[in-house]
Amino acid sequence: MNDLEIIIDNVSHQDFLTQLMIMGSSKRGFATNNPHEVIIFTKPYNLIISSDKNYILLEFEPLDSYLSVKMPHITERVLSGMLSFNTLTTLLKNAASEVREITGFDRVMVYRFAKDGHGEVVAESKNRNLTSWLGLHYPASDIPLQARELYKRNLTRLIADVYA
Repeated sequence: MNDLEIIIDNVSHQDFLTQLMIMGSSKRGFATNNPHEVIIFTKPYNLIISSDKNYILLEFEPLDSYLSVKMPHITERVLSGMLSFNTLTTLLKNAASEVREITGFDRVMVYRFAKDGHGEVVAESKNRNLTSWLGLHYPASDIPLQARELYKRNLTRLIADVYA
């Protein structure tokens, strides 16, 4: 098999990991540079990079998926604009509705973690034919501690296909 050539934002990178470390070590980190168009074995992907104290997380999403390259930026912009709502309940409900409008997803939920790690669906927007998850509680074991820590850095998680 030939060596893997990775192309990021139309530039070939022989030392991909070194380039990632340089990007992440800047004051602004990875968030302001995401997403990146990446070609791996001639197939295009969106690459979203995030980091924790000891780890770098790379998420690859096929470019032909429902989400566009700019979706994380659009979502964060809309959520930031909603901070003018009077109550937290209204803010969360409207945030779920806005995100669902932008993405076209069947369901968008806002999930709140308690101090002991369990979670609750505190807001949702869904198609009429789906059962509501609003108010449902889930044990801490459903989302491991490492994943919960990543949610502190990346406040949104977009899953275009629950079966993918």
